[in-house]
Amino acid sequence: MQTEIIEDTLTTEPSDQLEVYNYFVSSVYTINKPEFLDILKEVSHDKISKIPEDQQGYGLCHTDNLLDDERTTQFAEYIGSTAWNILKGQGFFMDNKHVFFESMWCQEYKKNAYMPQHVHPNNGAQLIGFYFLETPKKCPRVIIHDPRPGKVQIGFDETNPNDVTNATSMVNFEPTPGMLFFTNSWLPHSFTQNLSSKAFKFIHFNLGIRYAVENNSCELPDAEVI
Repeated sequence: MQTEIIEDTLTTEPSDQLEVYNYFVSSVYTINKPEFLDILKEVSHDKISKIPEDQQGYGLCHTDNLLDDERTTQFAEYIGSTAWNILKGQGFFMDNKHVFFESMWCQEYKKNAYMPQHVHPNNGAQLIGFYFLETPKKCPRVIIHDPRPGKVQIGFDETNPNDVTNATSMVNFEPTPGMLFFTNSWLPHSFTQNLSSKAFKFIHFNLGIRYAVENNSCELPDAEVI
């Protein structure tokens, strides 16, 4: 059956307005969760105090995995369920999948320490995130970099670097205590130099997914810890 064309409904009028479609977005998610601050500061302090000075290179200190401390359980459960909802909201089929922690650790930046641009490709991580504990004045900012190599290769001057536009090559976030931050693991990120004489501390975590045992279950699963 042929499609009928009713010519008097068609328009040949010219238009000066372009239709714009934005695809392949890069999303960042933040929420303020101060209720976890006290206990996670305590856990992080305990972990950092056990690291010898000679193992703290260039003013940057990494603890071992925080997941072996039961005091982090409620925080981990919240992270896991939120991550599941993020991936579901991005359009991924999550009904038969669990979120699991690939790792979760604390980082401490002393004066002049910084973190260069990087991603987290190992162990199947899908999301990464930060939970900020101590953010003194002049502490590092989180920088999110354009993940598209083609765009980076041919990019040129922006009209106003303070505006976020299609020309933007990076954006920055000012961390505050209790801020929780998520993004996809393929999105490059870095931290600027700590210009404060006080330490900058936050928790970093990597999250992956795996198939649930009951593939027919559509209930929101708890995060698995491995």
